[in-house]
Amino acid sequence: MNSKLSLPAFILTFFLIFLNSCSKSSDNDPTNSNTSGPTSISIVSSTGSIILESQTSITINVIGDDNINYSNSSTIYVNDIAITGNTFTPTEVGTLEFYAKKGDLTSNSVSVEVTSGIDGIVINISQGSVKINNNITFIAKDNFNNNITSEAVFYVNGAAISGSTFNTSVYGTYEVYATYSNINGDFQSETVSFDVYRFTKKALVEDYTGTWCGYCPRLAYNLEQAEQQHDEIIGVGIHSGDVMETSYTNQLESEFGINSWPNGRINRTIVWNESVSQILAYLNVNPGLGLGINSSVTGNTVSVDIKIDYDLETNGSKLVVYLLEDGLIYPQTNYYNNDPNSPWYQTGNPISDFEHNNVLIASFTNIFGDTIPDGIVGQEFSTNYSISLPSNVQNTSNLEIVAFVVKSSNGTVINVQHSAIGVEQDFD
Repeated sequence: MNSKLSLPAFILTFFLIFLNSCSKSSDNDPTNSNTSGPTSISIVSSTGSIILESQTSITINVIGDDNINYSNSSTIYVNDIAITGNTFTPTEVGTLEFYAKKGDLTSNSVSVEVTSGIDGIVINISQGSVKINNNITFIAKDNFNNNITSEAVFYVNGAAISGSTFNTSVYGTYEVYATYSNINGDFQSETVSFDVYRFTKKALVEDYTGTWCGYCPRLAYNLEQAEQQHDEIIGVGIHSGDVMETSYTNQLESEFGINSWPNGRINRTIVWNESVSQILAYLNVNPGLGLGINSSVTGNTVSVDIKIDYDLETNGSKLVVYLLEDGLIYPQTNYYNNDPNSPWYQTGNPISDFEHNNVLIASFTNIFGDTIPDGIVGQEFSTNYSISLPSNVQNTSNLEIVAFVVKSSNGTVINVQHSAIGVEQDFD
């Protein structure tokens, strides 16, 4: 049987073959893009004006006459300087001229006005008070919160200073303000006060403890570490229920609510969480006063001279003077003997040769303080005490004096000083 294609069938077959055949021309490639490119380009700016201090970027888009965005393949110029990308953040006031180039094509120019919006400045200081011969730093900011410190001029007590830090050996209250000038005019901040003081603020930490207390080695260790790290931290051990207990223990425990052990108190009234950072938070302030100590042991008499000087007027205060002894060896109950994370691990329970330091053994004053005259700035107050050497003292060379001034109203320590027996400690 002969097979023949009819004319219509032949035409249809030829057409299908043509549709499924490749052509040397790419005109029919559905994936082919327009490769001829634009014949002209123009730019559009995201804004016609901008406030310098807002730190906002200007975006430039390059559009071809074929309505395609060519920003990524074009070079954009700002005041005839090529930039990277199509965004620009101005750094000064003035007029910015933008244009773009793509190959041989150059766009139109667009102007953007950069103006200043500053209408005021503020001044900040690194701290409200600083010890003599230490730097205090000033910072100036505009009303957009931009830091303009390097462009501002600072005046301390009316005199311009160089830079933004101030240092003086003269104590007292100072005032500082800043000035700043730009195209909008001259600006002056408000005036801020700060104190320059002479005396180091120190912290008293009292450790309520006992040799029977198995948890007490923990606080003793933490306090010892704090003292070793910071000279401004002064520790005192107040013993209860053991051979080192004094007649003052019950009074102190009752007054300051001590009903568990160990128990730490910062400046007598603040519960210590055993972190160093908590103590340090109380140091960077002007104490308003400083103490000096001189002491001696003559025969069976312990004598101490105390002097107090003032940077600030101080009303209603009392003086407390302790006698301490270091190096007392007594067995200490230790609940951390089996704790591998404790410094007291495998040291025994009890620790037979535990060294107790900073132990309160006597007070020259009332345990809550003797009233002293109101403090007058620059006027030194001095007093002296003598007591009989306590019979339980083991080694007079291990004696120490701790003196501190407290507020009469609540018993909180204002400042504290310490010194080994026979060693004069001046104001610091």
